[in-house]
Amino acid sequence: MELRNSALSIFKLGLQQLIKLLDMSKLAAIQRYLLVISRIRNSHYPSKADLVDYIKEELPLRVDTLNDGYSPRTFERDLTDIRLNLGISIVYDSYKKGYYIPKDSDETTSPDNLEAVLEPFYILNSIQADTGLQKVVYPEKHYPKGLEHLYPLIKAAKEHRKVEFVYTKYHLAPPEIRMVNPYALKQARGRWSLMGFDSSKNDGILKSFGLDRIGELIVLQNEFKPKDIDINEKFSNSFGIMTYYHLPVEDIVLEFDAMDGHYLKSVPLHHSQKVIEDTPHKFAVSLKLRVTHDFLMEIISRGFSLKVISPPHLKETVREIFEKAARNNR
Repeated sequence: MELRNSALSIFKLGLQQLIKLLDMSKLAAIQRYLLVISRIRNSHYPSKADLVDYIKEELPLRVDTLNDGYSPRTFERDLTDIRLNLGISIVYDSYKKGYYIPKDSDETTSPDNLEAVLEPFYILNSIQADTGLQKVVYPEKHYPKGLEHLYPLIKAAKEHRKVEFVYTKYHLAPPEIRMVNPYALKQARGRWSLMGFDSSKNDGILKSFGLDRIGELIVLQNEFKPKDIDINEKFSNSFGIMTYYHLPVEDIVLEFDAMDGHYLKSVPLHHSQKVIEDTPHKFAVSLKLRVTHDFLMEIISRGFSLKVISPPHLKETVREIFEKAARNNR
């Protein structure tokens, strides 16, 4: 089945890509997986019979083209697909005679990560299902460029195969042919980037390549021996997709008004964010990261309430940016 071999491999890529890549025939399978997972999460060790009956009852309400019912054999296949393609383990407890999802079996099934995997599909189902929610749920209609490269690059990274493409930078440099050892795909601020080593330059530096600037992508048969690197660790002190290893990791203190503080408590600027003051008039945080262009753009977007406490050079840079903006808008 095409869905199992391709679409499920990008199950974690987000709502925008899914709406673009999935058709209604594939949505039936996605609906089943979500119903199975939701029922197990919200029930106390449901049995196979309970789950099959539940899917039989609920699925026709969501997929109006369904005409073949739901069988125990299909349920078993779904469990396998969910485990292999989503990384979500569903286990049968012989003592309690029912199924459950282990909370600590792997990173994927931790509560936060599981929600991150499932959320786009719950939204997608709400929009696509024949429930009338199309009139009250309006997803963003902007689709970043380069999404067609997601699946082939993920497949290449998993199989350790080199890729070749034409890459165009934002500045006026001419397009270049790059041969890259792909390691991971990373999303930041709505854009996707390929993380890998440029074997055409052979400088040993992990680089990022925006998918919107990749063209003429070819997945080569040439395999490479992957390095043992921790992608999360590589970006732990950076904001966005640029690492800038030459920049120092700095202690940063920012202050905002209390109103903005409510937002920053629910959506922190960075995983290192620590609240150091939270009053009815002031909200201050400390951060530990590199002061990159991406980070500057992020805090400047909150300029209506931002006050940089430290370091001094960041305060000066922000002041210069706003002074230039003021001159441009006289």
